Amino acid sequence: SSGINAEYGDTKSQVTGVLWSPDTGSLLTSHGHFDPNLRLWDLKENVNTSKLTGHSNMIVSIAMSPINQSVMSLSADESLRLWNVFARTNQANRSKQSSMLFSLDKIR
Repeated sequence: SSGINAEYGDTKSQVTGVLWSPDTGSLLTSHGHFDPNLRLWDLKENVNTSKLTGHSNMIVSIAMSPINQSVMSLSADESLRLWNVFARTNQANRSKQSSMLFSLDKIR
C-alpha cells in the first residue's frame, strides 16, 4: 500500500466530509456539532489556513463543483451555502472568504 499519513490539528469536532483540490493542493474538511464550520488545510505545510464560518449546526454534506473551484455545504441548520473556496483569484484572500446562503425552506 502507499499513501501519506498526515496529522493535522485537533478540530475538537468530528469530521463530516473531506474534499481535495488537485489544482491548489489544498484539503477542505467539514465538521459537526462542536465546530459547524469548514476548514481549509495547506497540505504542503500541514496547517489550517482558513476557518470558514456561517453554519449554526453540524455540516452534513459537502460537494465540489465540476470545475473544482466552488463547494456547496449542507447543514442541519437547514441551509445550503455556496463557497468559492478553490477559485484561483481567491487564493490570496482566503481569510476574507464569504458564502452565498440558500434557505432550504425556499427549496422544498
